Amino acid sequence: MGRPEPRQVYCQVGGDNINGGYLATKHLLDTARRTIAFFGDIKLPEIALRFSGYQKALDEQGIKFNPGLQIDVPFEMQHARESVNEFLAGASKFDAAVCSSDVMALSVIATLNESGLTVPDDVAVVGYDGIGLASYGNPLPSELVVRQSSGQGK
Repeated sequence: MGRPEPRQVYCQVGGDNINGGYLATKHLLDTARRTIAFFGDIKLPEIALRFSGYQKALDEQGIKFNPGLQIDVPFEMQHARESVNEFLAGASKFDAAVCSSDVMALSVIATLNESGLTVPDDVAVVGYDGIGLASYGNPLPSELVVRQSSGQGK
């Protein structure tokens, strides 16, 4: 699992991380979000590819990348919560977040809610990887689809 490596002699199964990061960011841009944070440790190869897609989508819209909106966050939920709290305490404002995993997205959503911000009204959040646990988030993914299709969400 993962990305192909030079001289690899075994099968590899993985996703198109660049396109995934691009599509996540483009979706947020298409919903009029312009200040989009990226949560993930870009020193990890697959996360770096997702980040590359994020940057590509911003570039296409003529939005200059703001390094202050790239937050290195490890995959552990507690570390993600701490990183998000530190980020929220800083001066950077954002209206959307691309998270490098669904676990991270759940942590970001919970932390935003605890700080008095609502998802998706104040900050829209996109996760990555489609794990079953994401269906227990608040708001639930199905609620967002209904809100967006009825014109209630951003």
